[in-house]
Amino acid sequence: MGDWHVGRPLLRRWALILYAVYALMAAGYAAMGLAVLGDAAAWLGAGRHLLTVGAFGLSIYCVICIAGRNHSGLELDERAWVPIGAAMIVTASLLRTAIAWPGLPAGWLAPFAYGLPSLLWAGAFALLSCRLGPVLWRARADGRRGCMGPP
Repeated sequence: MGDWHVGRPLLRRWALILYAVYALMAAGYAAMGLAVLGDAAAWLGAGRHLLTVGAFGLSIYCVICIAGRNHSGLELDERAWVPIGAAMIVTASLLRTAIAWPGLPAGWLAPFAYGLPSLLWAGAFALLSCRLGPVLWRARADGRRGCMGPP
């Protein structure tokens, strides 16, 4: 785990997705800090959404993508659905956070700030279920049992 962010692996999708978790976490705590320092209650909710919908959701998505395939005896999936799902989660968290942005009219923004992020977030995990579910339901590809790692 200590070398995933050093050198060439940094440019791979897995490292970038994991760094997006850090970025969402930092943005969430920053928004919560702004709420406390600036007495802006809306930023507290925005920060919580960046942490929960964004950072936690994306980290869980990543763990399922990585460990789910590894524990099934398969290599990591390099197809486009993985970053698409990750982008859906990040977009959902940013859209949900947008409602706290000062100066934006909440009237026309409300359907986008509440409905669309919900669909994006649920869609990312539905995509994950469709792509990874069949892998988890069948026998391991390498013939090993349970959650044994690669041979």
